[in-house]
Amino acid sequence: MTETVKQGKSLLERWHNATPMSTNPKYFQDRHILESELRYLLEGELCHKAGVDDFTAINYLKKKEVLEEFRENFTWQQSEAAKIDFYVHTSYVDFKDFDTQEELIEYLRKGTDNDIENPEQVEPYEMEFDFDGVKEVLPSVRVWSLKPINKKKSFEVVINVQGENWDEEEINRHFNLLFGEDDSSLQFDLKKVIAVQEQCPSV
Repeated sequence: MTETVKQGKSLLERWHNATPMSTNPKYFQDRHILESELRYLLEGELCHKAGVDDFTAINYLKKKEVLEEFRENFTWQQSEAAKIDFYVHTSYVDFKDFDTQEELIEYLRKGTDNDIENPEQVEPYEMEFDFDGVKEVLPSVRVWSLKPINKKKSFEVVINVQGENWDEEEINRHFNLLFGEDDSSLQFDLKKVIAVQEQCPSV
């Protein structure tokens, strides 16, 4: 099991050692952090492939083996999109009434030096937006359903049978009696039967 760089534990260990929140037994904060780390690496990989030289691409280049560890040990669902960040200038116009024209002129004379308070509440439709170009275009990756891959292990077991009258059919019958109806998660299969004429020394 590969150890994650600078983390001390493998990703699988971090997943299995995660504990649920006391207030929500179905929520594992550490697993959510793993999803965030994966998302960040996937975004960095997309930036690197596109030739975008930003901090997410630099992070990906430093931790490529971590992303490979994710791919070797986990499955997940993901969606990808381009995130476009615009420069936006916003303006808002308010009105102030005065009892006399003299008060208005005095207010105008002070201009922006007046003690003008910010409006308490402004409706979005009352504001004017002016788009002034694109600031940056970056990938946005959403990750969910992160879970470990269920890897099956295969073992080969050699059974040495000694007997005078046993043949291949008899061995098959006894093998099926022993393992054919096993109700565990193990699966057994008799690959082949080799007849040995001479008795082999025991090992």
